[in-house]
Amino acid sequence: MDYVDWEVGQPDSHLGREGCVLVDKVTFKMSDSVCDTFQPFICEASEGSMLTTQAPPTETPDVPCDDDNAWLLFNDYCYKFISEADEAPQTWWTSHRLCREEGGELASIHTYEENYWIVSKIYNKTDQTMWIGGRSKLDSSYEWLDGSVFDFINWAEGEPNDFLDQEDCIGMYTRASGYWNDQNCAHTEGRICKRPHHSTLPPAQTTVAPDGHCQSGWLHVGSKCFKYFTQRLTFDDARTACQALGAGVDMISVHSSSEQAHLTTAMGQMQVNTWLGMRNERGFHWVDQTAVTYTNWAPGEPNGHYYGSWGPGEDCVEMLTHNRAGQWNDANCLVRHAYICQRNMVA
Repeated sequence: MDYVDWEVGQPDSHLGREGCVLVDKVTFKMSDSVCDTFQPFICEASEGSMLTTQAPPTETPDVPCDDDNAWLLFNDYCYKFISEADEAPQTWWTSHRLCREEGGELASIHTYEENYWIVSKIYNKTDQTMWIGGRSKLDSSYEWLDGSVFDFINWAEGEPNDFLDQEDCIGMYTRASGYWNDQNCAHTEGRICKRPHHSTLPPAQTTVAPDGHCQSGWLHVGSKCFKYFTQRLTFDDARTACQALGAGVDMISVHSSSEQAHLTTAMGQMQVNTWLGMRNERGFHWVDQTAVTYTNWAPGEPNGHYYGSWGPGEDCVEMLTHNRAGQWNDANCLVRHAYICQRNMVA
């Protein structure tokens, strides 16, 4: 090889699995890549050589599971790929429920061969990411929803990074060499379902909010307890303060007009704006990673318009007071506000 023009940081042999070379179609810089991904290609021939047109290679036909063409067979498991072109993308938890309703589960992946067989089925989807069945545990390790051993990884470079401390679920990139990314479970994506061949799993169990009570000093809203803190902190410091109160405690998320009414009433005597647990990360999401099912934005909000001493940007959400009591506004995350924490009821 008498010439190379590597991209900065390349080649890096990420995970020891990158034995082939790609070039950027704009810069023509080179990087190493997994050989089993699907990419456009460039052919070369000596000047003046006779060229012939050859038929493209024959692809191995898909094998349906149990005569159901919606499910494909690989190594005694059946897989179904539901992209954003097939139906509306869903959160990770909803995707889990929908897979279970069809007798499967969000896919667990245990070998390189399984990972890149899946890639061969999704690389031409319009989705950027599709949900698989991995999630983080309290000890920062990961587990598969189907209970199988977490014995294979294929993280993208720099992942998992738990960005903004709110990325507990795993998605697979459809085109980025089949690598995985941790992301907020409330993002909506396509999904990959998996089930044993000749077998199905029961539907997901619906979790019923337990009867219980709130600890002293905490107020009851729906199935949750919340507590208001008057100390003024930045958004990140407020979240750290909530999480320091114990396992399962986080900044509050609001999911209905009823919950909002409870909060507005309870905060009625307060004269300072208050942080809610919502942050802009590819759109506004709750930091506890529950789905956004309700909003109460003030007129004209969110508008992203802030240019003060903390710098530009309004990526966090405050609840307003006075003549806009209870309404929401996007605010700079470095502003210091009161804050509200939430926890589950004690049985």
